[in-house]
Amino acid sequence: MARSLKSALKSPWRRTRLTRSLASEAGLQPAAQTKAAHRKLLMESTAAMAAATRSREWQRSLSLFAEFDLAEPRVRPDIALVNAAVSACEAGRCWPDALLLLGDASRRLGCRPNLVTYTAAISACHKGQQWRQALHLFAGLGARRLAPDNSAIGAAISACAKGRRWQLALQALQEARGASLQPNAVVYNATISACEKARQWEGALALLQGMVHVAKLRPTLVTLNTALSACEMARQWERALQIAEADFAQAKLEPDLVSLNVVIGALGAGQYWQQALSIFHGLAARGFKATNTTHTTTISACERASMWEEALRVLFLAPTLDAGSYDIATVACARANRWAKALDLLTSLRQGRGQPDEISVGAVMWACELSGVGASLENSLAACMLSPRSSMRRADKLPLSMVVGPSAAAAAAAARTDLEESRSRMLP
Repeated sequence: MARSLKSALKSPWRRTRLTRSLASEAGLQPAAQTKAAHRKLLMESTAAMAAATRSREWQRSLSLFAEFDLAEPRVRPDIALVNAAVSACEAGRCWPDALLLLGDASRRLGCRPNLVTYTAAISACHKGQQWRQALHLFAGLGARRLAPDNSAIGAAISACAKGRRWQLALQALQEARGASLQPNAVVYNATISACEKARQWEGALALLQGMVHVAKLRPTLVTLNTALSACEMARQWERALQIAEADFAQAKLEPDLVSLNVVIGALGAGQYWQQALSIFHGLAARGFKATNTTHTTTISACERASMWEEALRVLFLAPTLDAGSYDIATVACARANRWAKALDLLTSLRQGRGQPDEISVGAVMWACELSGVGASLENSLAACMLSPRSSMRRADKLPLSMVVGPSAAAAAAAARTDLEESRSRMLP
């Protein structure tokens, strides 16, 4: 378990190591430290903490802060050192420690938190899934006579995105413009992401246009990928393909694997399964290696077009088992009345130590029902070491009674929704 600030503060045996080593480098003894030596100690401690955080050793950074705080009462941490500690909390998603440091800065340490302090604390809350707390800190900046910059606004808007509060994200962007602050690409990306996560594709596209034509900013790969995802998740596949064809070219950007995954999904939604397969099979030539998400997205494109054979070919090219891929491929077989193939998929999933769920089992039941082979239904469940009254439940799937019959198509849609959410989480 990672060490938090509180656990670091409980390590007094280490507290003098840093101060003594730094004082020795300055040619001074601890008892003879001067004011200049104190400043040097603060600067070097801050630099050491920042370096540890950059090296993804945020726990070590907090330990260094604890050492300094306990080592020499005559040398009080300054705001730069506190900021380095709060930034370490941000890197470690330790929002409670970030808030503790924020309060201690003025109450115990006697230094006033500045905009950097609050921005790091806002970001720590955002990364710790505490979007309400992040927005509370942001809303209090004015009362502390701190004018937010792009970093603070970007952190607050990212918190709005996490909480799916896209209206608040747009409001924060408007307030930044009203304060004569020119939002940068990071702020626009965060706002587009807030719209994407709330499936507000029109808002995402409006922001993209405003970014290019009003703010005169060049879209980044993150910008276009997020706008792509917003359209694809909202079933606006034509708009997604338009972004892929026109906006990438205008921005002189090459799509990455995240872009291509979304494009494959958009092509599948438009029944362009051949083009989706073409992109899939051409990934290696572009220098990309298909992930499980890529395979599942391509299988979904084939399933939408009732191309069960192509779906199975893509499935068996996947490097590892993926329940979502099996779900969609099984539904593809069921829709084509290929109950034996659907049963084979269940068996191979079980043999690969995967766990069939309600979607895949329900699809086999449907296929057997359509083909009039009721006895095989019992055999299929027995082969998978399941029973018709299995207690399997997945909260994010449909009930088993709704999967059997023509509603198995809805089961595939449920699996696709899971896939879209996973692709969204891949975006920054």
